[in-house]
Parts: sequence; structure tokens; C-alpha cells
Amino acid sequence: MIKISIIDQRIETALHAAFPKPPNAAKKHLNKYVSVLENMLEQSELRGFTYKTKFPSYQISLHQFELDTPRMGSQKKRLYAWLNENKMQLFDVIKLGTKTGSNNGPSIIKASTAIDIAFVDDRVDPKVAFDKLHPNFHLLSDHEIATDYDCCEVDVHSLENYLQFFININAHTKLNNKERSAYVQAMRII
Repeated sequence: MIKISIIDQRIETALHAAFPKPPNAAKKHLNKYVSVLENMLEQSELRGFTYKTKFPSYQISLHQFELDTPRMGSQKKRLYAWLNENKMQLFDVIKLGTKTGSNNGPSIIKASTAIDIAFVDDRVDPKVAFDKLHPNFHLLSDHEIATDYDCCEVDVHSLENYLQFFININAHTKLNNKERSAYVQAMRII
């Protein structure tokens, strides 16, 4: 799982100054914003993405991201818009995606210097990881599970060796996007 930590405390301070009421609203909305961003980055990782950069990049729909972020204040301004206006974005846009034209598709982003992205091993709490990936699984009937999911045996020992290969590479050099995507997908399987 992806875990985002805000290392630039000026963001929360400025947000609290701009929206002081109700108390703790700024922190609550910022946490929701970060949660939405974490989910979109995880989905990008799972889809796999190979954009040639020296830093980890992610492919997301900025339009959908903005719609999913909370509204604040009496004017119901989107937190995404407020952060952009105040130059406090948690990510930098490398390539802006559009619905039509030559840049058709999602936008390509990277983490800004305001945040730190950590990868939490899903094996630490597999139930939380599974529930995050499949939030409605417990509501499905046995028939729906049988038709919508392919259940199979997994050679866990081989998969752990495969993961160790990526851990060894990462110890010497950074994983490129293709290797990182394979690693994330293997972590989801295990």
C-alpha cells in the first residue's frame, strides 16, 4: 500500500488559517484529500505504467481527482483548487492529460517536495490491504465471487523469491517504472 506523509507543515497551517471553523476541519479535509490521492496512486501502480522518467511517476485523472476531493468553507471550494491557487500542491504535473487531442488520456504526475511517499508491505496487515482493493467483496454472494473472481493456488515461496529479486535491485539502484509495477502487482498477489 502507498502511504503519503506531508513533510511541509506549512500546508496544514495555511489551510487551518484559511478555514478555521469548524475546529479540526482543515486537518480532516486534508486527511481525506491525502486518502483519495493514495488510492489513485495505488490504482496507477496496479494498472502498471511505463513513462520514462528518473523519478516515480503516476498516471491519474486530475478531473476525477478534483471531483473526489473535499469541499471547504462557505463557498464550497474544492481543496484541490485551493492548494493549486496557493502553490501548495502535493504533486507536480509532468504531462497534463485531456479528453481529446494529442494528450488524450490521464495526466502524468510525480510527488512534490511537500510529501514523502512510502510503500507499506501489504503482508503487515493483509486484511486491510484486501479490503482496500475489494471494498465490496464481503457483500458478494458465492455465485458472484465464482463468476467475478478467478481463485487459484499461489506458489508463495516462488513469489517471495521473485519479490526478493526486486528488493535486491532496489538496494543498488532505483526500480524503473516497469520493475516497480511488477513488484507492486506481485505484492498484491502475495
